Amino acid sequence: MAVLHILLGILKIAGILLEILLGILLLAVCCLLFCPVVYQGAGEKNQDSMKGNLKISWLFHGISLKIWYEEGIHYSMRLMGIPVERLKGIFKKRTGKKKEKKQTKELTAVQENGQDIERREYTGQGAKEAIQKEIREAEKASSSKKKIKGKRLRESFQNFWLTLRRTYDKIKKIKKLLKSEQVRRTKIWLIKEIKALIFHIKPGKLKGNIRFGMEDPCLTGEILAAAGVFYPLYGEYFTIEPFFEKKILEGEVSFRGRIYGIYFALLAWRAFQNRDIRFIIKKFKYL
Repeated sequence: MAVLHILLGILKIAGILLEILLGILLLAVCCLLFCPVVYQGAGEKNQDSMKGNLKISWLFHGISLKIWYEEGIHYSMRLMGIPVERLKGIFKKRTGKKKEKKQTKELTAVQENGQDIERREYTGQGAKEAIQKEIREAEKASSSKKKIKGKRLRESFQNFWLTLRRTYDKIKKIKKLLKSEQVRRTKIWLIKEIKALIFHIKPGKLKGNIRFGMEDPCLTGEILAAAGVFYPLYGEYFTIEPFFEKKILEGEVSFRGRIYGIYFALLAWRAFQNRDIRFIIKKFKYL
């Protein structure tokens, strides 16, 4: 009975550990799928200088990367609010101590091996015979090198010709595949998915102001007219101020957006379910 109780206790502990492991795995998957990658940035340009910054964070700012430009490009990465450079310093100190201990052990082992080698006695018996044997074998091999060289040259030419034929056949098959109905439908599917991807990753918040002017007022008017064509696309987010009396190019922009992992998981699933994509992959696999 005591043994049975012990076994049941072990199984209970193993079950609890397994549940904890599965829970951690499920939590990690949920974080990857439903915890968004948040990005935000801003930029400013005037007559004298230009600067900007971009911040990308994930897991509620647990992992963050900041890149900024101000008289050069700079960046900073943090894990749980701690700069990575500081973590690297701590890690290097620990690994440095381990390396010092390892090097001390290796040096001791080398010294002991050196002492052992000094105690050994070496004789040169058989060295001359081995050298003479190698010379004789080299002389025999040199006589047959010319025949082998000619044979290898013919084989290389034949292999090159076969490779060329196979490459030509593959190119013909690829051209035929690219003209197939499956490839045409896949192109349409890809264009649709790319549009949806751009819509997903585009900033949810975007605001900016552009001030521009050219030396020629007529050219300024032409650029303003061309920009007016696209006003329905940017009018909600950008304001444009033309200057007809001086040459200028200034502005500010700020944006913020989110990217969810679940979108890419669903995209991969749709691609896997697409029969045309599976057909194309299968054809390329057996080319």
